[in-house]
Amino acid sequence: MKKDVFNYIFACQQFKYNNAPTASPTQLHSVNEPWHTIEMDIMGPLPTTAKQKRFLLVIMDYFTRSIKLFPLNSITSISTTNIPANEIFSRYGLLKHIVSDNGPQFI
Repeated sequence: MKKDVFNYIFACQQFKYNNAPTASPTQLHSVNEPWHTIEMDIMGPLPTTAKQKRFLLVIMDYFTRSIKLFPLNSITSISTTNIPANEIFSRYGLLKHIVSDNGPQFI
């Protein structure tokens, strides 16, 4: 009976295992200077602070592994683009690559 169940499931198109990748692999690039490539992500919701901040924008430099944290009260696309422009680009210059998880606030 176990063999019959296995054969039935294996033959069913809905449960057929597909070995092909669903997305193309990301391109590799070398990082040989600070602030060449950064990664951005959102942490939260966290407990609300006295200034009504509930989220953290985390920015990490790939070369130095330096991490910058910026508190946010909302995670809109406006707030997530203003912080890198005002805090990162003005200090370290323009970057070559920004990596994110393609969340709605980064698109």
